[in-house]
Amino acid sequence: MVTEHQLAVEPLRVIVMQLGFFTACLPDCDLASIARRAHAGGFTALEVAAWPDAKSRDHTASHIDVGRFGPAEADAVRELFATHRLTLSAVSYYENKLHPDE
Repeated sequence: MVTEHQLAVEPLRVIVMQLGFFTACLPDCDLASIARRAHAGGFTALEVAAWPDAKSRDHTASHIDVGRFGPAEADAVRELFATHRLTLSAVSYYENKLHPDE
């Protein structure tokens, strides 16, 4: 419990939570347009989809090609995210563990 004395003497700490979304929900958009939309919508983070082959099955997306991702691509993503004041929260690829054929 915080006492009145603590409130009067100790500075308040502001805790900020970043809000973002997973880019897989926009499979037909490129990362640059998603970053623009995210910034315009007030989001501050993106979890970027990185399926190996976005056309191999339904409901997949690939906004970073991890097979060809090198220093130049890293610099481009860093610059894109800095331009739109975004944090890259994760690069993600999830298998469907519930489907028997995948």
